[in-house]
Amino acid sequence: QYRMHPDINAVISQFYAEDSGGLSCGLNMAKVDAPDFSEKDSRYHGLSFGKFIQPNVHTIWVDVPDGMEQGGEGSSSFNEKEIEAVELVVEALVRADGFNRYMSYWDGCRNAEARITESRIGVISFYADQVRKISNRIQPICDKNNVKVATKSVDRFQGQESGIVIVSTVRTKKLGFTRTPERLNVALSRARRLLIIVGNSTFYS
Repeated sequence: QYRMHPDINAVISQFYAEDSGGLSCGLNMAKVDAPDFSEKDSRYHGLSFGKFIQPNVHTIWVDVPDGMEQGGEGSSSFNEKEIEAVELVVEALVRADGFNRYMSYWDGCRNAEARITESRIGVISFYADQVRKISNRIQPICDKNNVKVATKSVDRFQGQESGIVIVSTVRTKKLGFTRTPERLNVALSRARRLLIIVGNSTFYS
């Protein structure tokens, strides 16, 4: 694959059978961390926010141990503590050192596809209720900071990608959609540069 940083590739390689060749990163390993956004093989993001986000870290798990899944409309579910966590993550991103440089570069990029893909933050979840509640919570932050965000269900985000993607897992009692390897693979393979997963680490362990 030529989409994502090799560290993100390592997260999803488990979904590809070794007897069929597995999944490897086809990017030039000598250039993936180049701090030059114009380098086509670079998957550098350059963001820094305390000990939480560092330029050399491309996968982050945000643990929400006290979050609880709740039933929403129909068969949907939501997790209020994860919604709060996603809000804090978005606030950290917009305040991070390097964020304005990152966004300014992509906002001015002449390649329309790259401009759309890289200049928006993807925020996705498996459940419509969670998506709606997250969107209501983070949209004011994004509007205030002039940040483009795509808040969608995993199914609606299939085939798309973003430089930065936040995934809200929701579940704490039953695996639900996260039991399905195909859906989980889609969710974790949308990010090019920085993948942030929000969820209860004890449950998913």
